[in-house]
Order: sequence, then structure tokens, then C-alpha cells
Amino acid sequence: WVQIANSCSTQTDSITIEFGMDPTINLGADTTLCEGEAVLFNIAIPDAQATYLWSNGGTLPDFTANAAGTYWGSVTNQCGTVTDTVAVSITPLPAINLGNDVGLCPGESVVLDATVAAATAYNWSNGDNTATITVGTDGTYSVTVTTACGVASDTVNVNLGTALTINLGPNLQLCNSDSFTLDATTAGVTYQWQDGSSNATFTANTPGAYWVQIANSC
Repeated sequence: WVQIANSCSTQTDSITIEFGMDPTINLGADTTLCEGEAVLFNIAIPDAQATYLWSNGGTLPDFTANAAGTYWGSVTNQCGTVTDTVAVSITPLPAINLGNDVGLCPGESVVLDATVAAATAYNWSNGDNTATITVGTDGTYSVTVTTACGVASDTVNVNLGTALTINLGPNLQLCNSDSFTLDATTAGVTYQWQDGSSNATFTANTPGAYWVQIANSC
């Protein structure tokens, strides 16, 4: 305020000056979310006259992001405008697929692969803790994979086939009108006899050479 005076009078006047605060905001470090999560950003400042603007057009002091992208927010008051930017990335929930059940023959093996990006732990039913295991024996194999965003598991059956042998026995000598049943019965195979028949047994009642072929996946 100021007061002036002369011989005729005295006059006083005053003025109020308010100093505004330069706006400052900080959206923080870039953020990584798990799939399905969201993050709340807030740029409110203690100034009732401040206005706000977000990269999506929002005008509230806060903004919720639930998708990957680069976001910015700005604050304006009588002293100016400031802007800050933050990047949001999304990490998917863990998912694994060991594939269909596996059939092996003796001496064969298969690699079971449970690799997941950013996994922190692998736990197999056989006690292994690696991303992949090699198996060559019958069994049901399961794995649990842990990441920062959760846990996933899967199971696969490994079936070991049989190596085949067949023996129709020694050569035979029969009497007239006799017959003999040749038996090739074996689990899990197909049959083919010398005449094209496909039964497990064949009845021989004439002289000759008889043979059978059996087959399975191995």
C-alpha cells in the first residue's frame, strides 16, 4: 500500500500481489504391467486455477493406463505449461504348451520345451529346473513355469513303443489231413500272412512255406 498527502488531504491505496507456483509434474519411471493390470498417473498440483491435458484428450488430474503405449500429461497455470511423458509396456501372462502326447520307440528320445520369456523358475515333475528336458522313457511329465506375472503349467504323456520279435516255431511235418494253427499273436500290432490275410493266427493244412509280418509304430 501507499499513502500520499498534501495540505488538502491524505489518500491511501493498496494492491494484493499473489505469486503463482511454476507447475511441476513427474509421471515417474517407465512402467511394465502384467496383462490385465492398470496403473494410475496423477499430475494434480496445489493450484485451483490449473488445467490439465492428457495424450488421450482427458482433462482430469489423473489418468488410468491399461494398455501398452507412450502417454503424456501436461499442466498449465498462470506461470506456464509443463509436460511429462511415460512409457507403459505389457507383459503377457505366462502360457505353455508341451504339445500332443508323444509316442517313442526304444532308443528314441524327445525334447520337451517349456520356454517362457522372462521366466523366473521351471519345475518339472522329474525334478529338473531347466526350460527343456530330454526324455526317453514312459511317463506323464508336467511342468510349472513361474514369471513375475503368474504361474502356468502343462502336462504331456510319453508312451514308449515295443521293439518287435516274432517266431512261428520250427519247421513242421504233418500227416495227411492234419492241420496246424500258426500263432503270431502280439499286442498292438497289425498282421500280414503270405496269402494277404490279417488275423493273428493262420491254419496251415497243405505243404508249403508260410510267413507272417507284424508291424507297429516302431
